[in-house]
Amino acid sequence: MQARHTGSRCSCGVKPHAEQNPMLSKVLIIGIFLAILYSLASSFYFLVRDKDDSDRTVRRLSWRVGLSLGLLLLMWGGFHFGIIEPQGINPVRYPAGPGD
Repeated sequence: MQARHTGSRCSCGVKPHAEQNPMLSKVLIIGIFLAILYSLASSFYFLVRDKDDSDRTVRRLSWRVGLSLGLLLLMWGGFHFGIIEPQGINPVRYPAGPGD
């Protein structure tokens, strides 16, 4: 007989993916977001301060776009694989399927 994983723990004692280490995903997302903000601020600084023909602003903005896309893919993967659960005022809750 297959154990059913419902609630915070099931009969076999296994936690769902989202409850195994929720702090790690939050720290990772906040860290990447801070790196995006740093890249944006440094590109603005180089835009204002560089008087010569430098490509530092373009490189920093390229890093920002890459980090933003990476964060988007990371969050999509987290939602898709159940590592991150939606939270808020009215989160979406999906009913348990017959195979769960």
